[in-house]
Amino acid sequence: MEKKVKLFQIVELNTFIKKLENEKLPFSLAHKLYSLHNATQKDVEFYYNKLQELLDTYADRDENGKVKMSQDGAQIILKQDKVEDCQKKMNELNGCEIDLVFTPLKVEDLDMVEGLNITLNELIALNPFLDE
Repeated sequence: MEKKVKLFQIVELNTFIKKLENEKLPFSLAHKLYSLHNATQKDVEFYYNKLQELLDTYADRDENGKVKMSQDGAQIILKQDKVEDCQKKMNELNGCEIDLVFTPLKVEDLDMVEGLNITLNELIALNPFLDE
C-alpha cells in the first residue's frame, strides 16, 4: 500500500513499535512491524534531528548554557520572544507529508497478541497504518 502520512504519525507509530519491541509476537505481526519500522527509520531520524535543531534555536538557557526546564522537568522552557516561531516550525515539521509504501496492519494481527491492551491514543497513532 502507498499512502501519504504526516511525519508526526510516523513518530507516534514508532513509539508504539518501541513499546512492543521485547514482546513475543506472532511472526506475521512482528514482520509487519519490523517492515514498518525499517520503512520509517530515516523519517524518524530526520524528525529528531530537526527537533534538536529547533531546541538549539528556541530553547531558553541558563548562564551556564544549559537548557532550562520546567519545575517538574517535563518541559523545555522556550525563549519568551520565540514561542510563536517555535510553534510554527513544530507545526511545519509535524505536518510534513511522507509518501510511505508499507504492508498495512490488520486489527486481527493485533488481536492475536495475548494480553495486548492499547490506549485510545495508541489506536489513533496506529489508525493510518491499519487496513480496516
